[in-house]
Amino acid sequence: MVERVTGFSGMDIDGTVKKLMAAQRIPLDKLNQKKQVLEWQRDDYRTMNSKVLDLRNMAFNMKLQGPYMSRTASSDDEKVVTAKASTSAIPGNYSLKVKQVAMASTMTTDTVGAKPDGLPGTKLKGSATALEDLGMGKNESMIISGEKGAITIQVSKTDTISTMISNINAQASKTGVRASYDETMDKFFFTSTNTGSQAKIDLKFSNDINDPVNGATGLVDKVFKLSGTDANVATTTSSRTFTNGINTLINADLAAEQKLKISYNGKTSEIKVNKDSTVSQLITNINTSELGKLGVSAYLDESNHLVIVNPDTTTATPVVPPTDGKLTFTDSDGDGINVLLKSSLGLVDESVDPITPIAEKPKVYKSFVATAGLDAEVYFNGSSDITKYASNTFSINGIEFTAKKADIGNEVSVTVSQDTDSVYNSIKSLIDKYNETIGAFNDKISEEKFRSYTPLTDEQRESLTDDQIKQWEAKAKSGLLKNDFILSSSVSNFRLGLGGSVSGLSSGDLKQLSEIGIQTSADYSQKGKLIINEADLRKAIAENPEQVMNLFTAKDDSTKDSGHGIAVRIYDISTRFIDALKTKAGTSLSSSKDFDIGKSLDRINKQITSMNDRLTQMEDRYYKQFSAMESAMSKYSSQSSYFSSISGG
Repeated sequence: MVERVTGFSGMDIDGTVKKLMAAQRIPLDKLNQKKQVLEWQRDDYRTMNSKVLDLRNMAFNMKLQGPYMSRTASSDDEKVVTAKASTSAIPGNYSLKVKQVAMASTMTTDTVGAKPDGLPGTKLKGSATALEDLGMGKNESMIISGEKGAITIQVSKTDTISTMISNINAQASKTGVRASYDETMDKFFFTSTNTGSQAKIDLKFSNDINDPVNGATGLVDKVFKLSGTDANVATTTSSRTFTNGINTLINADLAAEQKLKISYNGKTSEIKVNKDSTVSQLITNINTSELGKLGVSAYLDESNHLVIVNPDTTTATPVVPPTDGKLTFTDSDGDGINVLLKSSLGLVDESVDPITPIAEKPKVYKSFVATAGLDAEVYFNGSSDITKYASNTFSINGIEFTAKKADIGNEVSVTVSQDTDSVYNSIKSLIDKYNETIGAFNDKISEEKFRSYTPLTDEQRESLTDDQIKQWEAKAKSGLLKNDFILSSSVSNFRLGLGGSVSGLSSGDLKQLSEIGIQTSADYSQKGKLIINEADLRKAIAENPEQVMNLFTAKDDSTKDSGHGIAVRIYDISTRFIDALKTKAGTSLSSSKDFDIGKSLDRINKQITSMNDRLTQMEDRYYKQFSAMESAMSKYSSQSSYFSSISGG
C-alpha cells in the first residue's frame, strides 16, 4: 500500500480519490449486479424444483395400485367384533361367531395390609410401605417366569411396595409379566403382557420355609400372603466368587469368542462369551434365551456366586433333587479354551466330566403357577371348525378383526366394500398438488419484469432504509423467469400429458380424465388447471374402481407417454423437469461446476476478483500521485519562505 501524505495543499484528497474511483467502479458494480441476478434466478429455479419434487413424490404413490385398493369394513354388531379391511381384502359379506375372547394369565394376592390405619406412629403407607414393615425378615430372591423368559429379582426387606413393583416391571420385556398394586383394594396383581394359551405366570420364592432364622416370614406369607405349593428346585451354583458383582468380566483374557451351550430337557441354547462379556450380560442372555422361556433362570446371589435355577420341581418331601430335566453345560468350541473353568464361570463341562461334581442342590421354594391365558376362539363364515388366535385382534383374508366379547349365539355380519372416500381423496390430493405446481409455474412465467430496478449497489443500500431496500428488491427480483423456456415447456408437457388418452387399455375402459369428471378449466385465466366434478369422480370410483386405477397406473414398456397412466405421466414429466433444472440451477448439494448458472457464477467471481485487484492498484496509483504532488508543494512552500526571509520580505 502506498504511503498517503495529505494536508499540505488543503485538498480533500480522500474525497477526490473516491470520486475518481467511483467512475472506475461502475464496471465492477455491473458485475456484482449480474452475479446477484444469477443467484436470484438460481434460487427461483430451486424453489420451482422443490414444488415439482413434492408433486413427483405424490405421483409416485399414485402410480402404485395401493391407493386405489382401499377397502372399508363394517360390523353389524361392534359390541361383539369390529373389523378393518386391508387392500388385499376382497369386497363381499363375511360372518364371524366369537366363542371365546383371548385372555391374559392373571394372579391376584390376598389383602396385603399395607393401608394406613390412622393410628398414631403407623408406618403403613400403602405403596410407600417398606416390606420389612409388613413382616419381611430378610432379603430374598424371587423368580418370575413368563412367556418371554425367566428373571430372578433380588428383593430387599427395605424396598417399598412401589420399588418392588418398579423392579418387577422393569424386567417385563424379558419375562412377559407385569405387576401392580392397588391401594384401594390393598392387593397385588400379576398379569401376562400377552394374551393366549402360551401366556403364563410362574412365581417362585426362596427363604419362605425351612428358614432357621425367620421361618415362614418372607415375601409369600407376610407380603403377598399367597398359599402355594412347596417345591424342590434344583440349583447349580458356580464355584467362582465374582468380586465386582454383576459387572465382573467373565474372562478378560479371552482371545476369541467362546460358545457356552446349556441343555435342558432335550433343548439347547447357545450363549456367546467374549473378553468384554460381564456376568450381567451372561445372566440376561440366559434368561431371555429359549431355555429362559421354559423357566431356566440365572442370577447372582448375595455371596456373588452365579446361580442357575432348573424349572423342574418335585414334591417337597422327601427333599431330593429332580431326576428329570437336568441342566448340563458344555463349551462347544473345541479350541482348547474352556470358558466353564473356575477362572471363568466356575461351572463343570458335562462333556469333559460327566460325573457332575457340581451338585444340583435342591432348594425349597414356594411355587405359584397362575392359570394359563386363553386363546380367542371363533367360527368364520359358518365353518364348524374352531380357529384359535393368541390375540383378540387377528386377520383373516385381509380383514383385521377385533373380538370384543364372547357371544356364541350371535353370528356377526361383516361387510367389506370399496373405500370410495379414500380413493377420491387420494386422486383429489394429486390433482390439487398438480394445480398448485403449474399455478406456481404460470405465476413465474407471467411475472412482470421491472427493467429499471436492478440490484442495489453497496453505496445505494447505504442511502436507503430497510423497508425501501425490501420494496426495491421485490421489484428487482420480479420477472427473472418471465417466459422461461424450461418452465413454459414443462407446463405444455403437463397439459398435453394429462389431456391425452391412455393407449393400450381394454376397449370400452376409461381412457381420459374427462371420463371420470376431471377436466381442464374453461377459464383461460387459470391456464390449464384441472377442475373436479366430485359427483362424477365418485361415481366412476364406485362403479369402475379397477378402470379408474388403470387410468392412473397403466404403464407400457415404451418410452412414450401415450401408454402410461396419468400418475405415471405426471411422475415422468416431473422427473424430466427436475433433471433439466438440475442442469440449469443445480441443488443445494451441487458443486458450482456441475450446473450452468454455477459455471457462470464462477466466471463472474473470477472477473470480480481480477477487477478488484486492478481497482486497488489504480487507487494506490492515485494516492501515489497525490502524495508526490503534496511533497512537491511542501518543498516549494519551504523554498518560497526561505527566499522571502532573506529578501527581507
